[in-house]
Amino acid sequence: MRIAVLFLGLLVSLVCLAQTRKSHQWTQFVHVDGQPEPVPAEWVSTPEGKFAHSIKIPNPVPKDSGYRWTMSAKDYFDHLCKQEAGEFIFKTVKNVEGFYFARPPARPTDGDLMDRRKLEAPEIERT
Repeated sequence: MRIAVLFLGLLVSLVCLAQTRKSHQWTQFVHVDGQPEPVPAEWVSTPEGKFAHSIKIPNPVPKDSGYRWTMSAKDYFDHLCKQEAGEFIFKTVKNVEGFYFARPPARPTDGDLMDRRKLEAPEIERT
């Protein structure tokens, strides 16, 4: 009797799992302006979904990122910077002796937050 109940419970669980998986399989895809590949129709069935997938990115990332398994992390980073980010000078300023970083480089601890002057102290950035 116990084996029959266990078997029946296992069978019901498997049927429920199969039904759950089928309900999440997307079968109908549509092309939208903001995406290079077709997206499931369910994604654009609401006004919010239509709006989200209609946003066009000015410079989409290519399918082939240029990564090769022989590249080091630095080589790949340099490749991405060159191909996607580019190099530019935002603004040239003369007679500047240095920078003042007004924000800490890491998330402040409770002790940092309790200290009145620690977060805005230039010694943090200098060290």
